[in-house]
Amino acid sequence: MHTFTVKNGEAELTAPGGLNTKMKLEKPNVYATDDNLGRLNLHIVADLAATPPSLTVDDKNLGCKWTAKKE
Repeated sequence: MHTFTVKNGEAELTAPGGLNTKMKLEKPNVYATDDNLGRLNLHIVADLAATPPSLTVDDKNLGCKWTAKKE
């Protein structure tokens, strides 16, 4: 299960497989970070301004993309 939390203006994403990263505010209600997970070079964006809010992960090396939406 992926967990995204915002507390006191700071965002953090945790996920299975060892992903535990802090995210920076890019613009109002949009947080982003870059992280390496093994051979994956990930660019992660949490867009709380989208309807519904979304989490998008792109892999810069392999061209893979994942998107999750709040249920």
